[in-house]
Amino acid sequence: QQGRYVYVAQEGQARRRGVTLVRTLRDRVVVTGELRAGERVIVDGAQRVQEGSRIQDRSGGQPAPQRVSSATN
Repeated sequence: QQGRYVYVAQEGQARRRGVTLVRTLRDRVVVTGELRAGERVIVDGAQRVQEGSRIQDRSGGQPAPQRVSSATN
């Protein structure tokens, strides 16, 4: 209904960014859209996240409910 989007971690909260699917390659997805270089995209647990949800980035090698991946140009 609202198109494709991802959530990014921003100041301890989840923020929605609109994206367009470019292609998939095995378990990787390439998108374009409202992402900026360096933004951390929520990957694991994203189905439980909503706009403005409080999140805790625990990706520093520890187990985490939300794994993130960095956006690049």
